[in-house]
Amino acid sequence: MLLNYGSMIVIALFAGYNLFFIARRNERMDEFARAFVGTFLSFTASMAFGFIFAQTFDYDLYLSMGFGILFAAVATATVGLLFKRKIGLNAALAGVLGALLGAAIGKMVFASDKPILIADTIYIVLMYLLLKFGEWKTNQETASDKPKKAASKKLSSQAKNKPGYAGAVALGVGVVVVALLITTQKDRILSAQIGLPQSKAATYDEQNDLQVATIEVTSAGLSPRNTQFKSGTMIKAIFHVPANSGEDWKLTSAELDVDNSLKPGDNIFLINNPNPGTYTFNLGPGKGQCTFTVVPAS
Repeated sequence: MLLNYGSMIVIALFAGYNLFFIARRNERMDEFARAFVGTFLSFTASMAFGFIFAQTFDYDLYLSMGFGILFAAVATATVGLLFKRKIGLNAALAGVLGALLGAAIGKMVFASDKPILIADTIYIVLMYLLLKFGEWKTNQETASDKPKKAASKKLSSQAKNKPGYAGAVALGVGVVVVALLITTQKDRILSAQIGLPQSKAATYDEQNDLQVATIEVTSAGLSPRNTQFKSGTMIKAIFHVPANSGEDWKLTSAELDVDNSLKPGDNIFLINNPNPGTYTFNLGPGKGQCTFTVVPAS
């Protein structure tokens, strides 16, 4: 969880630094470059925020989109103050689009440190490239800034590169389409289907002579889907429910006569001398299940 919150801080800091850098060179960039920087930054940062929020708040799609859009609003207000209102409009639409896409993708990816680190790395690389683009554009404008001849050239260049409302219209259409798709197809956006562990072997605690396994309980179901044990040694199964989970979970298993409510934190079940076979655990209809496979000890 600390990695998730740290990632949010990194995203905000990099976005803020890039805006500070561009603000100092605002007058040395043509309007097209300013529009590209503001729009791309708002889209990328909001998408990263939406992704991280979905990974942090147990795949809550609407909450993640809400926080992502809130971040987009802050970024847009900053862009609007630094640049023109038209650029701020593009940045606002791009930010909302990024937040929607980021939340949807974050919901589909299994929550762990790996996707967070990958998202952070991609974001940092993109922000670095955007920074280099800003440096290149300001150096280009400075090099071409010569008396009279260059002045007229610069004015004509700025007029030529002046962005219209076509970009805002395209972004607006994109926001409407993505929002409708997410709203109407939300039940088909399955939680944590990308990178979800399918099978895992239990670890052996020599000191206590126990087979230990931890099963994560999330809105995506139970992970891993299957855990492998050996017969003849007691099983310690830990069903971990996130502290921020707002659902009332109930774990059942017909084979083991289990029917217990799960509380936030670690819920420990001990299975003495398990016989070889497959045991199924359910969270309820449509909420997911997992299996314990017990194989004969070698």
